[in-house]
Amino acid sequence: MSRITQHDFQQTLHALKTAVRSEPGRDAPRPCADLAFLDARERVGALLSGYLDDLLAEIPALRRHRRFHDGAWLEGVTADLPRAPARLAPRRDRRRPACTRMDFLLRIHDDGHRVSLQARASVADGELETLSAFADADGDLAPLRDMVEVACLAFAEAWFRRA
Repeated sequence: MSRITQHDFQQTLHALKTAVRSEPGRDAPRPCADLAFLDARERVGALLSGYLDDLLAEIPALRRHRRFHDGAWLEGVTADLPRAPARLAPRRDRRRPACTRMDFLLRIHDDGHRVSLQARASVADGELETLSAFADADGDLAPLRDMVEVACLAFAEAWFRRA
């Protein structure tokens, strides 16, 4: 295998970039739904941050997480609960540690004007009720705010009852 010079490498990269950019349909304008998606993501993210920050302040064992999952933004809090030593735990509990989590899945629908938010939670592997709400991306987020509040309060109650 021969080594190429840095100059040859740069020339090859430039040729590759030019070839890809010249493909038909490559420079098609992006739909404005992309901008609506980002705006809605920021607005709902700001809404969630307040509630999740309050949970983190009251329950120091929680840690925050955020990622893209299955076509939706996932944001929430999680904690690994302490377990009994393996020799004392029943066999079914040895598979994985008990997990406590509160996840919000944010989906922006194709037109960019409809937002759905789903809340999923479990405390010590006991699943809580899954809640969902919908709102217009450029309108009032009150339905989402109400659902987030109910979900966070249910999660906190389950956490403190477990303790």
